[in-house]
Amino acid sequence: MAITPTPATAIEPPLPPQQNVWINKTGSTNGFGAYVAFIPGERVGVVLLANKNFPIEDRVSAAYRIMSALVASGQ
Repeated sequence: MAITPTPATAIEPPLPPQQNVWINKTGSTNGFGAYVAFIPGERVGVVLLANKNFPIEDRVSAAYRIMSALVASGQ
């Protein structure tokens, strides 16, 4: 995958900004793992960094639990 990149394509027409979405990105390199997620409508986000490449499902699950608790507490 890293050797053969996937080209990006434009969304035509562009979508208008949305508040009720979960924006996220996962990544890993050389045994390190990361995940970032943000919910614009709730004004809440989380960044997870680890010195171990945890499975993506575990990263997403942890972020979901953290953000659910933040939203529920009104933070």
